[in-house]
Amino acid sequence: MNRYTLNSLYWIASCDEELGEYLKAREEYEECYLGRCEVLGTNQMNSLDTLFYMAECDRKSGDLQKARDEYEKCYLGQCETLGETDRETLTTLSWLANCDIKLGDLQKARDEHEECYLGQCETLGETDRETLTVLWWLADSDRKLGDIQKARDEYEKCYLGYCETLGEKHEDTLKFLFWVAECDKDLGELRKARDEYEKCYQGRCETLGDDQQGTLSTLWWTADCDEKLGDYEKALEEYAKLYVGYAQTSGEDSDNAKSIKNCIERVTDLAK
Repeated sequence: MNRYTLNSLYWIASCDEELGEYLKAREEYEECYLGRCEVLGTNQMNSLDTLFYMAECDRKSGDLQKARDEYEKCYLGQCETLGETDRETLTTLSWLANCDIKLGDLQKARDEHEECYLGQCETLGETDRETLTVLWWLADSDRKLGDIQKARDEYEKCYLGYCETLGEKHEDTLKFLFWVAECDKDLGELRKARDEYEKCYQGRCETLGDDQQGTLSTLWWTADCDEKLGDYEKALEEYAKLYVGYAQTSGEDSDNAKSIKNCIERVTDLAK
């Protein structure tokens, strides 16, 4: 096939992909890819672009191992053709890492995300949304691998980056503050975690509303820290506020409302 025929086949595949016909689109992309390799060369940009969308279709169809191998092949070709820190190259690397996460190879994914993050810092800047998203995945991997201190520092870097780009009260910004608090709690820094939970709670009250589930969950962790720190009066006030919130949103007989009622009884006994 000549390049014009291959271009038409590529757009047919693209339409089938948008229609959700991933298996059909994948076969068409593959035919286009093999033709472009023959006509244009394996590492020519159009060939690599077609290989990327083959991988996309395999990922969407659930064949993660095949998608992972195709992303890797595409990534290596883009490194040679575009350079290691080109935006398209780094996007492919991030999808390769995400496949490794889903395939259970967390350490490999972690290293790929770190490589991607460092490249995006150079190409896009430290506070670009794409850069911060990859840093988030890196932090998640470090947390799951048990390196809580490293994850905590990466979440904090995400939080500060989003403060700068989106503002302190944006929902995504507050999400990272919550994870900083979670890591501090796991590290035994209860006072620090408590203050971060409270700051997150106040922000979510303003952004999401007092009775939104994420807001109430954050208040619960604040109260839990106060209880463990021995500040029973403050914990009781927070648990009482929580009970009202869950009773209004889920009903007095909901599991959350019942759990908070038990917390109130427990802390009341501790405070005697």
